[in-house]
Amino acid sequence: MQKTLRAFSILTVIGGLSAFVYLASLPGDGQNFSPFRLLSLAVILAVICAGVFVFFKFGSAQKAVELTARIQGLRFGVALAFVLFAAALTAWITFLYRESVVSLMGEAVYERLAPLMLIGSLVCMQAGIILVLPILLDKKDEALRGVWKTMLFILGGFALVAIFISLTGIGFTFDAVGLNWGPVGTPLTFAQVNLVLSLGFLLSFLLYAVGSRIKDNRSRWQLVLDVGIFLAMWGMAVLLWSNQTISPSHFSPATSAPNYEYYPYSDAAVFDRMSYHLLSGIGFSDTLVRRPLYVGLLALFHKIGGTGYEGTVFVQILFLALIPSFMYLLTAKFSNRLAGFLAGGLILLRETNAIDLSGKIVASHAKLMMSDLPATLGIIVFVYACIILLKKPKHDTWLLLVIGASLGLLALVRAQSIILLPLILLFVLLPQKNKKPQYVSPVLILLGMILVITPWAWRNWNNTGVLALGDPGEKMLMARNYSLSLEEYPQQLAGETTSDFSSRLSRDIRTFILEHPGDVAFFISNHFMHSLAENAVYIAPVYSTDTPRSLVAQNPFWDVWEGALTSKNSFALLCNLAILAFGISLAQKDDELAGWFPLLVFVTYQAGNALARTSGWRFALPVDWITLMYFCVALSYLPSRIGAVFAAQPSALEGHPQPEKTTMIYPAVFLFLFFLGISVPLSERLISKQNFDYLMDETKNVLVEKSILTADQFTQFLSQKNAVLLSGVELYPRYYRPGGDIYLSGMPDTFKYQHFWLLNEGDTQIVLPREKPPEFFPHASTVSVLGCTDGAFISAWAVVFHSEAGEQQVVLQEPLPLLVCP
Repeated sequence: MQKTLRAFSILTVIGGLSAFVYLASLPGDGQNFSPFRLLSLAVILAVICAGVFVFFKFGSAQKAVELTARIQGLRFGVALAFVLFAAALTAWITFLYRESVVSLMGEAVYERLAPLMLIGSLVCMQAGIILVLPILLDKKDEALRGVWKTMLFILGGFALVAIFISLTGIGFTFDAVGLNWGPVGTPLTFAQVNLVLSLGFLLSFLLYAVGSRIKDNRSRWQLVLDVGIFLAMWGMAVLLWSNQTISPSHFSPATSAPNYEYYPYSDAAVFDRMSYHLLSGIGFSDTLVRRPLYVGLLALFHKIGGTGYEGTVFVQILFLALIPSFMYLLTAKFSNRLAGFLAGGLILLRETNAIDLSGKIVASHAKLMMSDLPATLGIIVFVYACIILLKKPKHDTWLLLVIGASLGLLALVRAQSIILLPLILLFVLLPQKNKKPQYVSPVLILLGMILVITPWAWRNWNNTGVLALGDPGEKMLMARNYSLSLEEYPQQLAGETTSDFSSRLSRDIRTFILEHPGDVAFFISNHFMHSLAENAVYIAPVYSTDTPRSLVAQNPFWDVWEGALTSKNSFALLCNLAILAFGISLAQKDDELAGWFPLLVFVTYQAGNALARTSGWRFALPVDWITLMYFCVALSYLPSRIGAVFAAQPSALEGHPQPEKTTMIYPAVFLFLFFLGISVPLSERLISKQNFDYLMDETKNVLVEKSILTADQFTQFLSQKNAVLLSGVELYPRYYRPGGDIYLSGMPDTFKYQHFWLLNEGDTQIVLPREKPPEFFPHASTVSVLGCTDGAFISAWAVVFHSEAGEQQVVLQEPLPLLVCP
């Protein structure tokens, strides 16, 4: 205690002198200091004097012993410590959130308050520690035995990777051929890390006071705690994410006439169009579907939220808001509840940043119709199930089936997740605590996965003759990436079956590997090291008061980062890597298999990305949270000692061994996962098929009744070679102007037109030339298009909107040309 008191007093004096000099040096409005500044200087001077007094007062050990006895005799010592900690952390967080304070009080006020906030935070934190120190010293901590050696070993590995990258340039050699050289993921600021850490610290302290009074039914108390935090994080995620304004980005471009609504684009539009195929009854025909489970989820979101973009993404947010909640459960099971709270809270704030920064950085977030976050949720649940299994003394049969089923569902959301299968099979095969290898366990995992993916794989085999989980899109990407120069995507040839096309792509990839093994080895290692480097810098890359926007603007990581670091970046990176190494060491101390497993999931998945010649950005998103989890394990170590309720122990959701109750959980979960696996092929069969043939006569009658065409003109037009009449579901109406903000890949760019997609047996792009956007053009309507084929699109002459309730509407070209196809 004596050494602690004297060390704290020295820190107080140094901090007080620094604050005094800083505040006195600030320019004033006049020749003399203001009364507020004089008062502030007097307070700081008093703190300095108090520090000097404490240093000399406790020069002898006897005085420190007397103080310890007095503290232990305090009736409300713990409560007073809590108040002091709360005051210290409030002042510290207020200092870090500079922009918010400046917006309320002004820059000058913040500059004068900053030294007071810092010295006040320091003094209150020291006083709080002094009050709880006698309690902590009574408890021996054995947690760090053996941790330091492992930590040094991990830091040595980090150093070797850094030296390798520096000497070879591998990891920062820009890859223009792969086209998927992604930037760093969405950042977390230093202020946000401190905010969540402070809240978690105070929560642990508060719950210690409550939990220490509960002697009986402790497991019930822990269950209530876990459920409460789970629901609170879900609700907070829904609230924050849904209230963030959607910003234009590549996957949700800026709104345009006629409806000024957001619509998906690129990959997001592919998933969304297929969901309309399922929901509207058009079906998938004989095509392979990319990300089939996510397509099914989108169809469900549309069914609940309607056809509007914002309604649909709100329902999606209700689903994706489970990510922080399951992150809490996983990390609490993996380490302790405080670590779980930190990990869940930080991933919640990170996704808030992703939505806010959309359009400023390349990000995938909860308001985009993309599969990245569903894949993230799936991998979190998969790792959670694996951690439960690896911490059990005996493998549970149903839990093994659940793990296999969860991996199968992951493969239906993102096929490359299947690369995690060998890893978990190896882990469950390893002997448990000097027992024999578990040969049955891998078989059960394989069985669970096969049972879930078989319905969709069988559907694909029956319809296309290809045993696959998705369309050839990913294989097309890989075949294009496995080249020496930038090439177009390989396309299916006329008359070539899907099976033959898939076989040709595989042959092209194998041929390139055999002919250019050195190039393949280089770009795989280059992308792998690139992913490792980028995952090291998204957590508080600068220890500063920067907001997410200013952080992105002032640092190079979200452009083409070439590996350069400022001195501030270097300091933060070294500290963060030390924290990360400490977290990994703590995690593996009590259970090596469970402690190393998430890290190997991260490495394996990133290696899979590198094999496909991709790295960074949304490609790493499904696993880059693992870095954050280990980071939070380390951050939670010291604060968790204060709260016994957060001590490392089995999750309250697992509870005490109660076979008659807990054994029914895993079978129920497996049945639910199996139902998800069959839901998409089953829905495709059960939803009534949509037939648009009857609309041909209706279209003809509407055009004749409105005196737009005669019956003979209608018939004569359709007799022309390139004339078409197509009916289906119309999506994403956008009005295009040359030189405007709307970009439409492969479409004309020399005249004005209304563009939309028409869904029927296939998906067709429609161009309706018009000098002005139409006033009426509702999204997701049933329409008929009369026009002429023109290469990659149909040039429409008339678009008829069909309605069961009201009058049929017709939108024509403007000005109206002759009804003749070129």
